Amino acid sequence: MTKVQVLLRRIFSVVFCMTFCLLSYLCLTQGSHIIRLRPISILKVFTAAGFGSVLFLLIGQWIGQKLAGHQIAKWAKRFGVIAFFLLFLTLQLVFARSFYPTDYVGTWDFTNIAYITKNVVNAERAGYPVGPYLEQCGVQYFQIYPNNIPYFLLLHTAFRLFGWLVADMHTIGIGLNIVMIDLALVLGFFVVKKLTQRYMAGLLYVSLCVLTLPLLSYTAVYYTDTLTLPFPIGAYLLWLYAKERFAQGKTRQAMAFCAGTAVVAALGMMLKISAGFILIAIAIDALVTLSGRRLLQACAMLACMFVLVYFPLGTLCRSSDLLLPENPEMHIPKLHWVMMGMNGNGGYCNDDYQMTLSVPAEQRDAFVKQEILRRGKAYGLSGMIEHLREKLTFTWADGTYYSAIKLNWDQRSASSLDQFFDYRGAKFEYVAIICQGMLLLNLVCAVITGMRLLQKNSSALPLLPCAIAVFGLFLFLCLWETRSRYLLNYVPIFLVMTVHSFASFSAVLQEKAKKICLR
Repeated sequence: MTKVQVLLRRIFSVVFCMTFCLLSYLCLTQGSHIIRLRPISILKVFTAAGFGSVLFLLIGQWIGQKLAGHQIAKWAKRFGVIAFFLLFLTLQLVFARSFYPTDYVGTWDFTNIAYITKNVVNAERAGYPVGPYLEQCGVQYFQIYPNNIPYFLLLHTAFRLFGWLVADMHTIGIGLNIVMIDLALVLGFFVVKKLTQRYMAGLLYVSLCVLTLPLLSYTAVYYTDTLTLPFPIGAYLLWLYAKERFAQGKTRQAMAFCAGTAVVAALGMMLKISAGFILIAIAIDALVTLSGRRLLQACAMLACMFVLVYFPLGTLCRSSDLLLPENPEMHIPKLHWVMMGMNGNGGYCNDDYQMTLSVPAEQRDAFVKQEILRRGKAYGLSGMIEHLREKLTFTWADGTYYSAIKLNWDQRSASSLDQFFDYRGAKFEYVAIICQGMLLLNLVCAVITGMRLLQKNSSALPLLPCAIAVFGLFLFLCLWETRSRYLLNYVPIFLVMTVHSFASFSAVLQEKAKKICLR
């Protein structure tokens, strides 16, 4: 690694640490939007969360020290990991049963697209023409939100392939959701095991997944937030293998893993644009950590495979026979979502949406640009700082990742879990403590990761793509329309950084203990 590469990495590490120190501070002092809606005592929540995190760390360290001198059979380690995965799957089924939708009609993308897809499949089965139905019910939606076309086509494929198995298509969607969430967990386990060479670290990762309650509470909500979970962590795992093969001089294998990395990232980006940030992070990591021929080979393969997968698939999605041609009258400029992100806390604003559509189609781009400039001038420097503070708090200080709001929809039966997972529930405070504790732990460990990246030969260097990806997500959501559930598909990446910080801390303590014993 050249001096310039080291300097760039250290500059980024400082900025990254400062950013996540700020987010940790906002999380501690402001509390989540959900907690303030309730309201719940922020001091009470974070005191309990802080003590719980420290206790969890101490227990994990104690167990690690007790087992350090003992050889544990492979079957015993595997049994522990499998037991935790089975526990997670059991809890998923409980949550799926508790929050099972009773109807499709709703007020947000998940229920709208599920409703449209169900009716399209039923129309196809009955032999009715799909076009007129979409023209009446669905096409307008996809003309306004073309980014959801790949999700609709994925859901349509799943409903068609497995619709003969069950009467209610919600079961298919939930099953697909469980598969994608669990795949992300499995991939994260292998990432942690590869980085630390420890089964115990993998076991810690799985146990933290069980404690990350939104991964469970979103089980019945099969939308892109959860369906893209495996893609960032999967692309990162393939990149680790690619770099390992480059180091071993196995260029062909390394190139194959680079190709797989780009394909996985491109597929994730088809469903949700933020899932592709990991590929940008990997490309930057290549620039910082590779050199010469290896750098050219890696970047060329990543770029070529991404272009060969993403753009043709995008063209196929937009030209699907299931969708009618684009309607210029329903065009929403991309900058509209930046404009919406400048309103209040940066969340979705229907007034902004209606205002943009009220402008003639050919004037919308110019109107949105002018509105962005107008809002920036109206805020002024102090107003913009306050707006960003509220926006960052709304996005990054909610350990439920907005599930406490999204689970509150009318088209589902009442459940005994509502008192815990609905923000209005009598016992929601207990869930909030666990969720906020996990969020705070992840944010603090992200700061620790950034500090370790400052070191010259740190064991945290393989985590550089993780840090770059989540920092890119931070920058994107500073500009775009936002909410906390947009962070969900990077939760496995955060948990990898958290577990790696635990493992390094454990190694430092064990090394110091050995030195004390030798004196």
